[in-house]
Amino acid sequence: MKISDLSDEYIAYLESVLNYSPLTIKNYISDLSIFNDYMHDELNVNSIKDITDIHIIKFVGFTKKILNNSPYATARKLRCLKAYFRYALERHYLDKSPAERIREPKIEKRLPIYLTLEESQILLRVIGGKFKERDYAMTMIFIFCGLRVSELANINLENINLHDGFINVIGKGNKERLVPINELVIAAIKQYLTVRPAVSTTALFLSVRKTRISVRAIQLIIKKYAELSGVSKKISPHKLRHTCATLLYNEGSLLELKEFLGHNSVVTTQIYAHTNADQIKKLAASNPLIDKLRK
Repeated sequence: MKISDLSDEYIAYLESVLNYSPLTIKNYISDLSIFNDYMHDELNVNSIKDITDIHIIKFVGFTKKILNNSPYATARKLRCLKAYFRYALERHYLDKSPAERIREPKIEKRLPIYLTLEESQILLRVIGGKFKERDYAMTMIFIFCGLRVSELANINLENINLHDGFINVIGKGNKERLVPINELVIAAIKQYLTVRPAVSTTALFLSVRKTRISVRAIQLIIKKYAELSGVSKKISPHKLRHTCATLLYNEGSLLELKEFLGHNSVVTTQIYAHTNADQIKKLAASNPLIDKLRK
């Protein structure tokens, strides 16, 4: 079987069966395309059965020396290949995986960048302009709910329960979770809804064209206010997610935080565990930034 044919089949499997997100699919397509081209152009290998562990080792070296990939980027490509060959094994296209025993490069653990209480307040204070209600509500949700940017973009009106204080979030792999929202976030959403255009789309947050706002547009909006704030840290929606997690870390258990953020597992020690909605809601209400903004 040709490498390119298996790649097409595997990507279709990720999309239709595993229901991976568009961003994850895009990364897999990119990584496999680079691998396919390298196998064909540099090593003259076109069949999946002809690939050996030596070829994988050479490809890893290629990503480091020629592509100048960081250890993180190289490790991601190698993880992609390991999953790719595991699929080939499951489909009985191969008897063994040439990538399974290749070790990933060592990655230095970096502490996440996050905003302090004071920096969070500064960021919220600079939000203004024609779309200030929308932008303020989005930023509040990032800081207090820790949503991923794609999760925020995909919120629909019917996903919000302002009476009980929850947002039904569709996370990675189409997994649903209830994310509690405190009184300040509820107030920000209500204020936005008073100015939200009356259009047929069910999307909560709308673009200037009155359609669902895109992930890229949200990223640019946060970047704009980050620059206006004068905060020296590089702020993005994901950094605001880190901010939420950091502010809440000392207020609740690691397992509660795992559920709140929609993570699949807790680092190293914990296997899957559930907490109830009341516990998660209590955790959300404990965010110390709430008292700062009330003053």
